Amino acid sequence: MKKRGFICFFFTLFFCTACSIQNTEDNSSEQTEVPTIRVMCWAAGNTNENRDLDLVNEALGDLTQRKIGCRLEMVYPSNTLDYRLVLGAKEEMDNQADIVGMYEWTYELYRQEGYLLKLDDYLEQYGSGILETLGCEAEDLIVKGYAGEEGIYGVPKAMPEIQIKGVAVRTDLLEKYQFSLDEVKDLEDLEPFLESIAQNEEITPIVPTIMQTGFFVNKELDVIGNTGAVVLRGNSEDLKTENLFKTPEFEEYILMMKRWREKEILTDQIGREDELGLNLVVAGKAAAALIPVRPDETEEWLGIYGDQITIQGFDMKPFMTTHNKWQYNWCINSTCKYPELAIQALELMYTDPEVNNLMLYGIKDLHYIVDQNGFFSYPEGINSENAGYFTNEKWQFNRKIGGLWKGMSANQRQEMEQFNSQALYSPAYGFILDEEPIAAELALMNQIISESYTSIQAGFGEGEETLKEFQQRIENAGFSKVQQEVERQLRQWKAKS
Repeated sequence: MKKRGFICFFFTLFFCTACSIQNTEDNSSEQTEVPTIRVMCWAAGNTNENRDLDLVNEALGDLTQRKIGCRLEMVYPSNTLDYRLVLGAKEEMDNQADIVGMYEWTYELYRQEGYLLKLDDYLEQYGSGILETLGCEAEDLIVKGYAGEEGIYGVPKAMPEIQIKGVAVRTDLLEKYQFSLDEVKDLEDLEPFLESIAQNEEITPIVPTIMQTGFFVNKELDVIGNTGAVVLRGNSEDLKTENLFKTPEFEEYILMMKRWREKEILTDQIGREDELGLNLVVAGKAAAALIPVRPDETEEWLGIYGDQITIQGFDMKPFMTTHNKWQYNWCINSTCKYPELAIQALELMYTDPEVNNLMLYGIKDLHYIVDQNGFFSYPEGINSENAGYFTNEKWQFNRKIGGLWKGMSANQRQEMEQFNSQALYSPAYGFILDEEPIAAELALMNQIISESYTSIQAGFGEGEETLKEFQQRIENAGFSKVQQEVERQLRQWKAKS
């Protein structure tokens, strides 16, 4: 009996020890698993499809793991993305993201639908660097979210959207047709050159920055909220609004677009290319492109493309509206497993030069080299077309703390500060429209705009007659009620501020 009891005791002890070892191994495995935070980035115009993205992500993950204990990983979606594919899935998907960037209209939609995390507490604890970069207080970022709950659901990108409009044109075609951009003060001044291209070349004469936006150059009209049609002039002191589609600027623009269509300056190819306008010019598919112009981007493009392109800004000053402030926002998925780590990763994107350089340019000595003066450039034999990692969408990141590309001025940051200081601010800058009282009218107006605006501004229809029909449809949808409510809220906001 004693021997039998000893054997039972031995097997029990062995079994418990084995279980203990197994549990220790399981716990060790759990402890060594490093969380991954995925950030959705844009990379329009990647002809090489970023084949080295895995290498860049590996380096980025190693860097952020050392800094904050998680691996940051970039995910590049299709340009026709439905955000619900990265935000709405209950089970984890291959393209699901924790940090998501989105434009103003999308930002409003998804925060109202509950897809975005309320960030107030996380920013207070982990996001001081984000607020310092933006130069604002947390309360400046408060908006209405899901079920009307006020809070912070997103933060504007690190660099403000301060720019003017201009054109990038193929230099060889300017020389061929002996056309100078020196006297081009606005888009219409380019018409003789574009007409020559339409008559003599087998390429698209001009394309917009992105196909959805068209060519309208807005100098000093602030489109209020998501009305799409109610605008306030930059010099308006009485806060009296107008109908965008009845302003002289817009009417002249539509008639010019109709004229350009008749002259074949606008081709049917416009709207069919999912590509940045500048890339189409560089690729030889278009003679010119409407582009945003600001010192940092202009200098970098000229540094990369050299004398392939000539850039000219229009005669205007930057005009800042609330749309500029909220034009692009970084948000966190409401289903994110590690929100504390996600906000820390986001802060690195705002404050850390090493993280920014990886996201902007890739891996040192593979995708770029640094010369003795500290300027970045491609290694020998590498360019924007064959680089394993390249993005034209550098506006997403905080390039102010990243490296300077060769060809950029050593004083570029001071130039940017001077450029930004010239900006004119809308009288409604900072105003956020409460759309609830006019939700039905706004829905109808925006439906009409989405149905007709693209074709009208692309020169289709009968010109003035088609425009008048469009104007009347907007009026019939409830424009007057929307305008009155906007002005009431504007006066109330102005009195408080």
